[in-house]
Amino acid sequence: EEGGVPLALDSNDRLPSPFAISNHRAINPLLGDREQFEKLVERVHQAGGKVIVDFVPNHTGLVCPWISEHPNYYHRDPNSPNHLLCEFSGDVVKLDYINPELAEVRWKVLENIVDLGANVVRVDMAH
Repeated sequence: EEGGVPLALDSNDRLPSPFAISNHRAINPLLGDREQFEKLVERVHQAGGKVIVDFVPNHTGLVCPWISEHPNYYHRDPNSPNHLLCEFSGDVVKLDYINPELAEVRWKVLENIVDLGANVVRVDMAH
């Protein structure tokens, strides 16, 4: 750790799926808070590096508050216990990306990533 910013992550510090997003606007606590992350980005840029941030528009984790606050954001599966369409690892829920309200929210998430100073956005499972 240097300057309050963790420099290495242990593979044991992950959830079963690192793409089980619970908050699209939050910084992973392993990388510090927003201020610490912005300092990290600044240091990377000062050293001539680039910052790549993942954006996961296809799904969220089962603990994402959108599930209860915005159930219309999700694909439904009447055969699943929670009536949500869970994908690949079982701990991610598929978003209904044709929902116009969700599309607007996702643009705001992307704007937040740009505001953090990302040079590149890697879009996971882009469709």
